[in-house]
Amino acid sequence: GTSTPPPLHTTTTSRSVSVPTEDCTTYYWQIRGSDGYEYSGLTSTSSFRENGKPSAPTLSIPADEDTVHSSPTTVSWNASTDCETDPLTYQWVIDTDNPPSPPYTASGTTSDLTSEPFEVEHLTTYYWRVRANDGFEDSEWSSVQSFFVKLPTANVTVQTEMENGTVTIDGVDYISPHTEEWVVGSVPEIGTPSPQLIDGNSRHEFDHWSDGGEWFHNITVPPDDSTFTAYFRTEYRVIITNNPVEAGGGQVSLDDELYDVPYEVWFDEGTSHIIAALDSVDDGAGTRWIWTSWSDRRPRRHTIVIDSAFTDTAYFDIQYYLEIADDGHGSPEGEGWYDVGAEATFSIDSLTPPSEGA
Repeated sequence: GTSTPPPLHTTTTSRSVSVPTEDCTTYYWQIRGSDGYEYSGLTSTSSFRENGKPSAPTLSIPADEDTVHSSPTTVSWNASTDCETDPLTYQWVIDTDNPPSPPYTASGTTSDLTSEPFEVEHLTTYYWRVRANDGFEDSEWSSVQSFFVKLPTANVTVQTEMENGTVTIDGVDYISPHTEEWVVGSVPEIGTPSPQLIDGNSRHEFDHWSDGGEWFHNITVPPDDSTFTAYFRTEYRVIITNNPVEAGGGQVSLDDELYDVPYEVWFDEGTSHIIAALDSVDDGAGTRWIWTSWSDRRPRRHTIVIDSAFTDTAYFDIQYYLEIADDGHGSPEGEGWYDVGAEATFSIDSLTPPSEGA
């Protein structure tokens, strides 16, 4: 019973008995035995207390259906009551489902009336609730409340200096200029493809960003609208070759380095380079090529200034070597190199008398 000494409640032949109890109540109890003829004396009085679970917390901040403007954020609630005044802890859960269900977006346990800070996403609705625990049992869950997240944003324009260029934002290509509304403090990646063709003979090659960042780099979105511009160098296609290709050993000199022809290269606008046709080369079989001209009518070795795309061709004449075999008799004349189609005049002097013993 709830008083002492307790009143007689029931008899049983078992060694245990079930009795109804109420929360937050202390009960007293005694036992005596009987052999069917007489009772023993009562035991000393013992007691136990039926624990009362805490009341459900009431939610405080943010108010239901309120809007939150920062991340990370926190939630707060009002204290529960407990009839034993046991120390209380609180379990809080946050989720995008209603009601919140595991795995939660954020959760935790604390003896305070405010959660730990947790991250939230822009333009997202969250649902939350809290329950208390007195060390023995949980309270009922609080009601479920919601809040909407709208973080501060800024418009960021990413562009190339030329019209209709291409920029890359978080791995996706867009035609320049492209504007995104981003959360202030977020860290997107910007970049630009390079090179970007203008046509088959000219292109844009990335040079630098207006903020000094790398070719592809992350930016931190500032609180105000801003623009990031990619600057480029203009390059032109240059082709250098020989006619015929095998002339000059099939090579050409460019900035004092030898390259097989036809040689194709892209040069920055306004840069200077030195090209030169190679000297005549004897193929060892009586054929050689003699440089005659460049297609731009410049000297054999000359400087080019890049202001447009072009092809420069070194022209050569073919020569053949005329060899006169005299078997050691006579004095041949006219042996040497001749242009293709040229007339060759050669002769052998009168026979030289053989030497004695010949």
